[in-house]
Order: sequence, then structure tokens, then C-alpha cells
Amino acid sequence: IAITILVDSNFLSPTSGKTTEKDVSVVASIIEDLGPQYREIIYLNAEEVNAAKFSSEFWKGLTKKEASRIDYKEMKVEGVVVGVASVLVELESYKGGEEEEVEVDCLIIGSCVINGEEVVRE
Repeated sequence: IAITILVDSNFLSPTSGKTTEKDVSVVASIIEDLGPQYREIIYLNAEEVNAAKFSSEFWKGLTKKEASRIDYKEMKVEGVVVGVASVLVELESYKGGEEEEVEVDCLIIGSCVINGEEVVRE
């Protein structure tokens, strides 16, 4: 769980707008429980996960279902269940094939691809 928190909070960056006090205390508690010698291992593994998150090879190796679940949120708005997924593949390559099975009234897929220094959002 420490690795997930580190990746999701941009490594506990206070400027990311994602880090909570609970994030900081949970990661600190896990490191304290495991021992300080595990801090570097946890951070190195989090860096590998974070790098994979932006790897086109990683994303191209996933099925639509797997890709959709990486960053999926579900909410209910005025009785309508909305699912939102972010994927890091071109939307064109995401079309066709197996269908994602989710029980929502509306499924929104957003795409962001990094081509060198350029970020392309679809």
C-alpha cells in the first residue's frame, strides 16, 4: 500500500495537490513497522511502478479491461452511475475488441499519450 500511496501522491509531494496527512502518516507507519532499511526498497519499487505507468510498452500489453481498471473512478450523480477511466493509449487503438463490463449508466474514457515531450489528450 505504501507504493500505491507514493505513486498516487507524486511521492508525497505537498505541491501535487494529491497528498493528504493520512498518506504521509500511513507511509511513515509502514516504514517504521518494517524498519528504516526498507525505506529505499519501497521508494525504488514505487519509482519502477511510476515509470511503468507512463511506459507505452506497458499500456500496449494490457487488454482494454486491464487498462480501464488502472485509473478508474465511479460515482453517482443525481441517480446516474458514472464510471471514469484514464488510459495512456491512443483512443483509436482502444476501440474494438473485448468490451469492458461495468455496471454503469455512463462510461467515460479519457486518453493521454506522451510522445517525446508532447502530451496528447483525447
